[in-house]
Amino acid sequence: MVLLHYEEISERRFGGWTMGQVDTSRVNTNILLKYSERAELDPYNVSGKVSLALLEELMATASTIGRA
Repeated sequence: MVLLHYEEISERRFGGWTMGQVDTSRVNTNILLKYSERAELDPYNVSGKVSLALLEELMATASTIGRA
């Protein structure tokens, strides 16, 4: 596990969230280019805030599979 971002929060944002996997075949490359210079999913090359924004957009666009 790698910590990508840390900040104090006032309320839980993902209280009912479970682990999932990104289905890269369903991700619109424009979404990735919105958050990164390249159309690839690499949270280590962007800031923690950008990683969180990308995660939220991937969840909103149903680009996750295998939730447990």
